[in-house]
Amino acid sequence: MPQHQQFFKTPRSHAGLASGKRFMDLSGGVAGLAAYAVLLMALISAPAAMSPLSAQQRGSGLFEALKEFVQLDYLGMGTENHITSPTLFADRIDYYGKSRIDRDTMMRKRLAYYDKWPVRSYMMLPDTFRVAERDADTVDITFNYRFEVASNTRRVGGLGRTNLTVRLDDVGGFTITRESGKVIERF
Repeated sequence: MPQHQQFFKTPRSHAGLASGKRFMDLSGGVAGLAAYAVLLMALISAPAAMSPLSAQQRGSGLFEALKEFVQLDYLGMGTENHITSPTLFADRIDYYGKSRIDRDTMMRKRLAYYDKWPVRSYMMLPDTFRVAERDADTVDITFNYRFEVASNTRRVGGLGRTNLTVRLDDVGGFTITRESGKVIERF
């Protein structure tokens, strides 16, 4: 059982990605791979803007559970898929600079993006994952990821950074209350 599921009182349904594939295209030969490696090392070694959880919180498994939640559920790489999981998000969410929009509006924006880019792949760079406690039941998460999106006529890849605020509920579940981010580089 994935570690994050132990924090839920009841099991959640999992849909999975339609393609079932993860992106790891390192085309561009040795020069492309070397440039990617240099950029990746710079991103990983960059100082974190957030302080990590305390040793006690790490020991409790919360850090790893949040990391798994982001990788599997939020990014949709494993067993959860954004399209079928609006429940990952609060009823009202701060979404890329728009304050307190309703979940349905946010999901319509996401679905429009999914329609534009029907093939999507995201891979979190694990060493960039940072968690900071905001208050007793809320944490801020930041991480970098590699992405590839494609339509019938176009393919785009690159590196991005995401910032999430996640509320921890009283039965150990996670709800995203804020999402923002940016593309760091396209290639």
